[in-house]
Amino acid sequence: MILLATKVSTVDPTATGTRDALLLSVARELLTNAGRHATATRVKVAVRREHEEIVLEVADNGVGLPADRVAEAFGEGRIGLASCRERMEAVGGSFSLSTTPGAGLHVEARAPAGDPAREQTAGIASHGYPADRG
Repeated sequence: MILLATKVSTVDPTATGTRDALLLSVARELLTNAGRHATATRVKVAVRREHEEIVLEVADNGVGLPADRVAEAFGEGRIGLASCRERMEAVGGSFSLSTTPGAGLHVEARAPAGDPAREQTAGIASHGYPADRG
């Protein structure tokens, strides 16, 4: 069971792009980690647009991670954080984290915003399928 006492969210309405599903997936992973592993009571989630990038920040006040544990997780290819980093880098983005044991974890994921209008015409809709078949 995941239980967080408080969560704060800030979402910039202009923060949309071609990688929205990826950023949502990364946010879900980070929130799950905060609830399951960090014993966090407060999580801050912010999504904003900076020039041609969409930036996701997730910060918690949980137990944090020892620096060597972060390196081990990335080196071992652990599914959670390592997967988030790999997926962000695969689309030309970045994934960085900072942590202090006992003082929480702060993650920043950046993805190129791309051109949503251009992406829509290149997807399934360009083959004559309606986006919503209701």
